[in-house]
Parts: sequence; C-alpha cells; structure tokens
Amino acid sequence: MRDKHSPLLTVMAGEAALNCHFFIAAEIEFDCDPQEITDAHQAEMIAAFMRLLGQVTVKPVILCHENMQLYVIARYSSADGDVTWRVSGIL
Repeated sequence: MRDKHSPLLTVMAGEAALNCHFFIAAEIEFDCDPQEITDAHQAEMIAAFMRLLGQVTVKPVILCHENMQLYVIARYSSADGDVTWRVSGIL
C-alpha cells in the first residue's frame, strides 16, 4: 500500500494526536509529539489506548517520537500485557 499511497490514521487520546503511518503490516506504530503528553492522566489515556489496540490485534504497539521511528516513547507487549515507558533513547 505504501508504494502508491501514504495512508495516515490519527487517533486523539485526550489532547495528544497519535499518528499511524502504516510503515509495515507486521507492526502497529504510532508517533506523537511528546510535548502533548502533559500529565499522568494524559499518559494513562495513551497507555489504555495502546493496551486495547495490542489486546485486540495481539501485536506489539509502539509509540515513537514524531518523525523518529527509532526513538520509542512507549511499547505495549502482549507477553506481559503492559505498557513500558522510556524517558529517552533508542529502542
């Protein structure tokens, strides 16, 4: 699909816009502007969305910095059913 089109899905989780670019079919990856995650409530809304999406699809869900696929903010793993947050760094 990406060779002819550039699909984009934007989901609002509170005030944060989570954007899915559909880079590869085997992975669900969203990016966002980390400055939109302003408090713990906002972070929990994003984590709840990631958990729900991961549980429904039985796939890992990755949240990256905007335009930085390797800079992961959070990752949902179906192995433990939890969202792991990273402060910084490449994952």
